[in-house]
Amino acid sequence: MVLLGDANWIATMRAAEKGEADRAYLVGTGVPVVGAWLAGTLVGVLFGAVLPDPHALGRT
Repeated sequence: MVLLGDANWIATMRAAEKGEADRAYLVGTGVPVVGAWLAGTLVGVLFGAVLPDPHALGRT
């Protein structure tokens, strides 16, 4: 489903208007989005423990 995200969908639709797009174009623009999503998730998994307790941040 990430391959159908906004950024690559818009790029594919713009290219389709020019007659340049096909399924490979959609996948080619989606792979970097998937990579960025997975990299962000990995950073969160590895370094999320250094964040303080969110409940403690909400108390006054």
